[in-house]
Amino acid sequence: MTNYNDYPSVTRILAATKPQKDIDALERWRNRIGHVEAEKISKAALERGKMYDQFVEDYTNGLDIPHNKLKNYLSEYKIISREETIYNTEHKYKGRYDCIFSKNGIIILNDFKGATNKKKRNYLNDYPLQIAAYIKAMEEYGIMINWGMITVILSNDIQTFVFNHLEIEHYFNEFIKRLKQYNDGKDANL
Repeated sequence: MTNYNDYPSVTRILAATKPQKDIDALERWRNRIGHVEAEKISKAALERGKMYDQFVEDYTNGLDIPHNKLKNYLSEYKIISREETIYNTEHKYKGRYDCIFSKNGIIILNDFKGATNKKKRNYLNDYPLQIAAYIKAMEEYGIMINWGMITVILSNDIQTFVFNHLEIEHYFNEFIKRLKQYNDGKDANL
């Protein structure tokens, strides 16, 4: 019998197969600002992410939140579900998406990210691969997602990046390559 909880998570797969250029860039950043400062910034980013997750949860539960841009943004959507663990049995991975929205009959799988500065689309790194993996897992459940979306929450602003079906297919193919790399590496360590 298959234990779906033994499947690796999308975030684990992507972290374990991070391209060397990304690893090198992170190390150069740490060396440039110092490892103590880098750790402080990383910890602050983690705390900020937890705070923004709490804002979304509070909003979903009908509570007021202190981030007006986020509140106005969320009011544009109907929240269908939040933070569900899903499994892809064909490719044997699992993940936990942030939110599924509906707007004008369009179903959107959204992942929230916190940031201190605005992002450019080409600096989203593995985020599109992550949402593509979640969308493909949802399809196994018979749930068709129209769009993927990444919402970047800044201290006083919101950014959105929307991905259509063709883009999701492209990023899912990239994710499958990384999943194969992950599985090949795992098998090599047995």
